[in-house]
Amino acid sequence: MLRQAIEINMQSQFYNQQLEEKEGFHEWQIDALAEMRFRADPALSEENRSCGVCLVEFSHDEQLRLLPCMHKFHKMCADAWLGKTIIFS
Repeated sequence: MLRQAIEINMQSQFYNQQLEEKEGFHEWQIDALAEMRFRADPALSEENRSCGVCLVEFSHDEQLRLLPCMHKFHKMCADAWLGKTIIFS
């Protein structure tokens, strides 16, 4: 369990560095992120039932992208968002 926590922390640091450099991620970096299928559960909070990129609710068995911070997004939304140049105002 400690090893997994260390790996997640290292991945988070790497992705945070990419964000600070204001570059989009390479395809191989995005492909290395975990994927999962959404399982509908009435106990989930509103925040965990929808995509933070497009704001649309997840459908049962829909393919999601799981980031190292444990946030979930539609796979297509996350991949497109992470692949773009990131600009902060």
